[in-house]
Amino acid sequence: MITLNLESIIHLSSEQFKKLAFANPDTVLELTEQGELVVMPPTGGESGIRKISLP
Repeated sequence: MITLNLESIIHLSSEQFKKLAFANPDTVLELTEQGELVVMPPTGGESGIRKISLP
């Protein structure tokens, strides 16, 4: 997981964050209440296998 603090550069509104997430469908993004953008690594290996095997 990578956390970027963008507060001193830009402030992402909810709508801007939605557009960013939509434009990057292969990336899992989260926006914290503090304005930090969290970028989750892609699923792979064991977690990918577990995710696929869920009913």
